[in-house]
Amino acid sequence: MRGTEEVSPRQKRPSRPRVDKIYGKHSVRALFMRRPDAVRRLVILSGKLEPPEEFLRLAEDNAIEPEVLPWTEFLRAAEVTKDDKHQGVCAFA
Repeated sequence: MRGTEEVSPRQKRPSRPRVDKIYGKHSVRALFMRRPDAVRRLVILSGKLEPPEEFLRLAEDNAIEPEVLPWTEFLRAAEVTKDDKHQGVCAFA
């Protein structure tokens, strides 16, 4: 047919913004120090100890509501496994 172009499936789907997952205390701290405006979500593991005050303050300073979650919910929300070296903190940017 004239006047029609075939559209590939890739062109039909709207693109989703890229989201990076950063986990571990040092990596998340560096993200807040260098690109605080990039942080979209912060997930912190709750447990026997209080959540690290430093990350609660960083979240508050950047108008982010941290999600402080128990173990199984943290793993699901942070999209990590028990074997990942997350140190109880994960950010999405």
